[in-house]
Amino acid sequence: MIHTQHGLHEGSRGQRLVRRQLGRLVDGFVAISPDIAHQARTSHELGEGRLEVIENGLRLDRFRPDPEQRAAVRVELGLPADGFVIGNVGRIDEFKNQRLLLAAAAPLLSERVRVVFVGDGPAEAELALAIARLPNPAWARMVARRDDLDRVLNAFDVFALASRS
Repeated sequence: MIHTQHGLHEGSRGQRLVRRQLGRLVDGFVAISPDIAHQARTSHELGEGRLEVIENGLRLDRFRPDPEQRAAVRVELGLPADGFVIGNVGRIDEFKNQRLLLAAAAPLLSERVRVVFVGDGPAEAELALAIARLPNPAWARMVARRDDLDRVLNAFDVFALASRS
């Protein structure tokens, strides 16, 4: 059994104890960066000899600017062709903190500046409610999870992430 360590979340003393106990059942751990590996070592939740680093990576050749894709996706998403788009992609939940991103972007939003959230998750209703409270809810969009992120990212001017870790 292998566990991938994406980050460490303090939690309560009891939660840390449970994680240490469960860690004894795992054959190996993979940290997604040297920093995460260092955090994992200092937390003593995993065995040192069972920890490897395999860094996250993307095939950058898939994510090259493409004006035609940009225009097509903006039409699909109902975004202004010449507007400024702040985009977020990820699981919609409290940890990823899309509501903080919405609050930060809200003063900038207008007919020319939009924010788009792509994904699904347990905090969708809360994010939808926060969007509904905007002066103009049409300035923010929630889009269901998609498998064509190379296309979707072309529609963004900025990718923003407000994750707590």
